[in-house]
Amino acid sequence: MRTVAVIAWLVVLTGSAGAIEVEVVASAPHGLFYLLECLREEPHHSQQLREVFRARHPLSSEEESALADYRALMEGRWANLTFPATEIQERSLAHVLEVLAVRADSVPHFLEDARALLGPADSAVLTRACKLLEPSYRQLVWESSRPDLERQIGELKAQFEHGGANDRLQQAARFYESRWPADQGFLVVLTPVPREPGQKIVTHGHSNGHLQVVEAASGATQREAASVVFHELCHALYGTRAPEAEQELVGWFAGDSYPYQQLNEALATAVGNAWFHRLLTGDVPSKPWYHDTYVDGYAREVYPLVEEYLHEGRSLDELFAARAAAAFAARFPQAGHDPALVLRRVLLLALDE
Repeated sequence: MRTVAVIAWLVVLTGSAGAIEVEVVASAPHGLFYLLECLREEPHHSQQLREVFRARHPLSSEEESALADYRALMEGRWANLTFPATEIQERSLAHVLEVLAVRADSVPHFLEDARALLGPADSAVLTRACKLLEPSYRQLVWESSRPDLERQIGELKAQFEHGGANDRLQQAARFYESRWPADQGFLVVLTPVPREPGQKIVTHGHSNGHLQVVEAASGATQREAASVVFHELCHALYGTRAPEAEQELVGWFAGDSYPYQQLNEALATAVGNAWFHRLLTGDVPSKPWYHDTYVDGYAREVYPLVEEYLHEGRSLDELFAARAAAAFAARFPQAGHDPALVLRRVLLLALDE
């Protein structure tokens, strides 16, 4: 069975003639694929899941070999392959495989679809890794997490209704000048992340076009995760801005590249982790809003401005860009001298003779 539960509600975005369906699911094939991505240490994927799984199931030499081959597959010649997209976000092989995994009703179904994309030789690498790790994944992660996933899916629906997600997404879409198509729904996928006793709840998420992936830590409440989901939906809205609108935004930040580079993440954090969180709970989080110092600080600085624009129904404009750039400079006056920030946009190549 593909999902432990399916909960759907309709969201109408600004300017849409019809309704946009938001479906919340949990998928075993996707969970297995997500584990593979965690094991190869893909960014924005759970370190906790990787560590807990390895602790509960030390990988055999055969499994380590299969994982190494999978890593080589994903980080080799396929790594530079991108797929055409009308969105700002590029689509990689991992993005496409993730969508196939969610759409599949079983792991064999996923592998069959992947074979059509990868071809016989490369799909054999993915198949070997999945078949070796699937039994342990089902036993140690999926089956033990199913009751908790069902609970969290129900809580997520309740929290979105409590926060008035319909109206809030309309406000966010207007703010972003999003062109999200009315006939294409959002698919929110919860993927289980078990915890050992005493471990903190740490969750990640990422946006993959219409697909929004959010980790569901065992024992977590969706009072916190609902704002994380909204954060990811904001990335999807940003991703469908018109290219000419984005180029105009780049021009407004001319000479201030760092505030623009961090803007997408900072806005999603301010809108999702702070604004929507406040609507749910009555206050913004007391803990860090984001795990990155620059994004967290930037989001905190622009939050009053974001709240003002959302309340007034305004969209990103030149004045917003100027005020955001000034806020970033005030918060991080030495940012241009910090290698941790400067090198985020630098690709280093080394030749091994």
